[in-house]
Amino acid sequence: MEDKIVFKGDEGAFVTAAAAARLQERYLFTAKEQGKEEPIRAQFFGKEFLRKMLNKKGAMGIRIYHGMDENGDPSLVLVPTDAYGKNLVENTSGLKDMPDASDHGADGPRCPKTC
Repeated sequence: MEDKIVFKGDEGAFVTAAAAARLQERYLFTAKEQGKEEPIRAQFFGKEFLRKMLNKKGAMGIRIYHGMDENGDPSLVLVPTDAYGKNLVENTSGLKDMPDASDHGADGPRCPKTC
């Protein structure tokens, strides 16, 4: 079966500041209703870090997963993805004497703290 191209590299949309604010306000309202006094608002990833991910052979973009750290706080996980929608990750965990490849991104500085 032939793989079908699902990403072209121009996915996503620019939105107005007002639309972005509504998305963020909805998230903060829900988080505070759930008892989070000072919810995590964002994470930052530098352009050189992002460039390295995008320079991975075959990368068409970056898929961003929602995760949670050991403290129960939200944490983003970034993975370079190809045009066919496949994550470009190398699993070396089963190979003898080989560490698992570090090709996922995480641990960007968080806001609040570094806003």
